[in-house]
Amino acid sequence: MPQRCPLAEKASDLGMQVRYLLFGIGGARPTHRILFQVSDTAVNIIRVVHNAQSDITGLNE
Repeated sequence: MPQRCPLAEKASDLGMQVRYLLFGIGGARPTHRILFQVSDTAVNIIRVVHNAQSDITGLNE
């Protein structure tokens, strides 16, 4: 099921296959994104960010 989530913008520039899932807190509109990677046996959460933060650079730090 995690494969249904789209790839994050600029993730390929970092040499990573990062996907994201939008979710909302306290309302119907999405307010945050979960950035994650999928392996054969696990889903690794990389970061949870507010939608106002549009840039994903610095994930590999």
